[in-house]
Amino acid sequence: MNKSIVVIGSGNVACSLVPALKETGYTILQVFSRSRMSAENLAYKVGASAVTQPEKVMATADIYIYCLKDDALSQLSVMQLPFTQGLHLHTSGTMSMSIFEKLGCHQYGVLYPFMTFTKSRRMPMTNVPIFIEYNGRMAEITLRDMAEAISDSVQTLTEERRKALHIAGVFSNNFTNALLAMAEKTLAEAGLTKKTLEPIMQETLAKFMALGANEAQTGPAVRGDMNIIEEHINRLENDRDAQEVYLAITNYIINKIK
Repeated sequence: MNKSIVVIGSGNVACSLVPALKETGYTILQVFSRSRMSAENLAYKVGASAVTQPEKVMATADIYIYCLKDDALSQLSVMQLPFTQGLHLHTSGTMSMSIFEKLGCHQYGVLYPFMTFTKSRRMPMTNVPIFIEYNGRMAEITLRDMAEAISDSVQTLTEERRKALHIAGVFSNNFTNALLAMAEKTLAEAGLTKKTLEPIMQETLAKFMALGANEAQTGPAVRGDMNIIEEHINRLENDRDAQEVYLAITNYIINKIK
């Protein structure tokens, strides 16, 4: 059955998720965003209408997907969205699906794609793991059908386990990216490019998957080579933030990784 969708939000997640749903046969009716340009850009790509006022959102869609930041999700009641029918889903790694119950919705759940998304780089959804949660059998059927239409990896996950997964994602992606920014800056100061890091990063991931983090760990901290550690700390004296991060992670390796 061809289901109709209204999308609330037009950020990073929506810009990969919504086109994938369109391509698998779902009808995207509207894209709502406070930013007209952002709503229009995404709506154009999926043949939908762009709206910027909550009262103009259609109340007759089969599915409403909220691709919003957590603070915006927590303010849904303030927005006074004029609809409670259909299936209501958010894509957050941390928010409870009970926010929809408080709004008077009867069917609701979570569609959490575990991936890093950026508007300017559309992510193919087929290999993106999607974790779902729902409040009843009817919600499950619709949600699972939709998730399996765009991804080859769909699993049910409780709220508590989803929150743990989100923390793991922050460590493995967001924090790693911050460390890479520090590495890139260090390389640039030495006249080297980020391309230099590609082989070691590929091997780092390969060893992690094959051996696990503890067994894969190498370097001065796990060896207890304090002379090298002190030299590195001294070389970072002009970047106190990077120096503090270096010290914190070095101490973690020394104390936690055996």
